[in-house]
Amino acid sequence: MVSSYWQYHLANEFIRDTDIFIKLVSVVIVCLFYVLFYLIVTNRIKLTSRKIYMTLGALTYPLYLIHGLAGRYVINDLRERIPEGIAVTITIALMLLISYLVHKLVETKAAPVIKRKLLNLLTRKTA
Repeated sequence: MVSSYWQYHLANEFIRDTDIFIKLVSVVIVCLFYVLFYLIVTNRIKLTSRKIYMTLGALTYPLYLIHGLAGRYVINDLRERIPEGIAVTITIALMLLISYLVHKLVETKAAPVIKRKLLNLLTRKTA
């Protein structure tokens, strides 16, 4: 409920001249994601074990970090030159690509080092 409320009120930060229809569509999209997650968690939708799901899951944190500010900047810059719907679509694709690159080029290389250092720190504290 809270995310739907905020989505309704923040839609105009991503799309210029939002009307009630656009705001409600954005709320419905958010709600559909919750329904999808619920169906997956309750095994009503069974996902086979595939690498793509692990990769998509790994993109969530970098996407969370960059989408708000960077996404808004890109949309604002693009919509001056191209239709707003295309600007939003390009921005989504760009944010996903950047998230993937951050995951592959930064997270996968840094994670083992960080994990090793944290484990060393924990074993020193408990010893």
